[in-house]
Amino acid sequence: MDILPNLLHVVVLSISLCLVFLIFRQKSTHSKLPPGKKGWLIIGETLEFGTAGQRGTPEMFIKERMRKYSQDLFQTSLFGENLAVLCGASGNKFLFSNEKKYVTAWWPRCIQKVVFESEESYSNNDSTKLRSLVVEFLKPEALQHFIPIMDSMAKEHLETDWCPYKQIDAGKDRDGDDVDVGDDLVGLIEEFLLIGVIVKVAMDILPNLLHVVVLSISLCLVFLIFRQKSTHSKLPPGKKGWPIIGETLEFGTAGQRGTPEMFIKERMRKHSQDLFQTSLFGENLAVLCGDSGNKFLFSNEKKYVTAWWPRCIQKVVFESEESYSNNDSTKLRSLVVEFLKPEALQHFIPIMDSMAKEHLETDWCPYKQVKILSLSLKYTFALACRLFMSITDPNHVTTFSDPFNLVKAGTVSVPINIPGTAYNRALKGGKVIRQEILALIKERKKELAENKGTIAHDLLTHTLLASDEKGRALDEMVIAGNILGLLIGSHDTTSSAITSVLKYLAEFPHVYNLVLQACESMRLLSPAQGAFREVIHDFTYKGFTIPKGWKTFWTVHSAHKNPKYFPDPEKFDPSRFEGNGPAPYTFVPFGGGPRMCAGREYARLQILVYMHNVVTRFKWEKKIPDEKITYKLSSIPVHGLPVILKPHKL
Repeated sequence: MDILPNLLHVVVLSISLCLVFLIFRQKSTHSKLPPGKKGWLIIGETLEFGTAGQRGTPEMFIKERMRKYSQDLFQTSLFGENLAVLCGASGNKFLFSNEKKYVTAWWPRCIQKVVFESEESYSNNDSTKLRSLVVEFLKPEALQHFIPIMDSMAKEHLETDWCPYKQIDAGKDRDGDDVDVGDDLVGLIEEFLLIGVIVKVAMDILPNLLHVVVLSISLCLVFLIFRQKSTHSKLPPGKKGWPIIGETLEFGTAGQRGTPEMFIKERMRKHSQDLFQTSLFGENLAVLCGDSGNKFLFSNEKKYVTAWWPRCIQKVVFESEESYSNNDSTKLRSLVVEFLKPEALQHFIPIMDSMAKEHLETDWCPYKQVKILSLSLKYTFALACRLFMSITDPNHVTTFSDPFNLVKAGTVSVPINIPGTAYNRALKGGKVIRQEILALIKERKKELAENKGTIAHDLLTHTLLASDEKGRALDEMVIAGNILGLLIGSHDTTSSAITSVLKYLAEFPHVYNLVLQACESMRLLSPAQGAFREVIHDFTYKGFTIPKGWKTFWTVHSAHKNPKYFPDPEKFDPSRFEGNGPAPYTFVPFGGGPRMCAGREYARLQILVYMHNVVTRFKWEKKIPDEKITYKLSSIPVHGLPVILKPHKL
């Protein structure tokens, strides 16, 4: 994205990558290797291997290559290793008969490290001895003594996990949660993609000195291009990190550890309290910090900056960048703001209240213990479907929620669009939802044309009745993409805020003011980390130049937990919001300026209505007192915040 505009960079980078590729593909000095292909650079055919298994046809990976190359053997590359697959009875016989002579047991290093921590432990002589002991322990005559134990445990298992039910699902664990082996495999593959370069260099390239020299020069050229100094006089202090990926891994890891603010704080301490540069999602990025940074970005929308999201997210939500940047999208935002303004929201309070009561009656009251996060996600999604599209049928809601969960999971994954990856599933899920919304649009337009008196007054109707400056109807695909974007924006953030408030109410039950409670909860565990902007004109801030085309990021973490604005920032203290509350631009859970979250009042009202119903029905205590918090799209407890319910006596 930053290299392509320069032709010289393209030429040098192309030569460099070609050299790397030629190294990988260089013919071996051996006279005759097995037929076959190694597949992609570094990852080989690992994705094809994993995808075949996920589809339930692992044999097809083998059969296709036997048909194409040889019925006896073929070569491939899996998990960063050159591999020969010996087929059929003769292949099995050869391998089984030549243990320790030509071959020995082996597992990929990633598995070795999980099981043994080090290769030395795996290959240790004691491991060989232990295997012989295991064989002896599990020989047929010894197993006779275990039959009574197996039999009694099987009976107990059936009595506990089968008999109470009319239907059982092998795809559920003991807690009723989905068990998806495919996701685990895909996760392993995606992690493998991230570490594949290191593994491959270590195993295939290092043994050859010439390869090392050529590859080093190639990577240095790429790195120099990436790090080349700008023609601008003075860029913000900071570092861009690795070529291409920048500091994206560090940014994501900090969130996964539950300390996203550390990514910001460390760079503020190291470079500047006002701003620093980095590189995220393949983009040069300037992070403006504190109240002054927030004020500058919020006050200069359309003058120096404009709204922007990473292309990988744009593609999931809108399918194309054109739909995202379409003028109709700007018009739709104004319609959303109008639809969700405070006076309009008053009409939704009875719906919110009745749905909250019904939700508690169905999903809380029958149980002694519940998981707050999953229930709040369920409620907020059902409410959004009701208010935005008048969908009330639970089965119809599920039609949206299933692909929606794929979208959510994929937007925080490695953006590799290959069948079987989480990102690929997110793209498919986004397409399914847009098609469902388009079907609703077609049906609603028909109702409007027939002038039916029972037409729902929801967001969908509100947008269909609007027109652009020339009096034309808004683009249907843009409407579908914006409603999907609104579902994403209103779902995790609101449910995260509800979960945070309930978390702190369990810890500080003496706090009765729900408004102050909600504010302090969102300060400590913000529903979102911040938002991106794109620089549309060069500008100078605090003596540094931010070039056109760069991206900026405002973040809650440079203010919400800054002792300059909030003394003892990690302490839960709702009294901070009494009176006039925090100084301007220091508390920004919903952003600020013209691009302030369009659904901020909707979110606040939804949280308060939900909380009012919960606190009037229950008291609760956390089952896991020190449950860790992690960050994906929003802050979430890693175990979903399980609580023990104590209903009020009526």
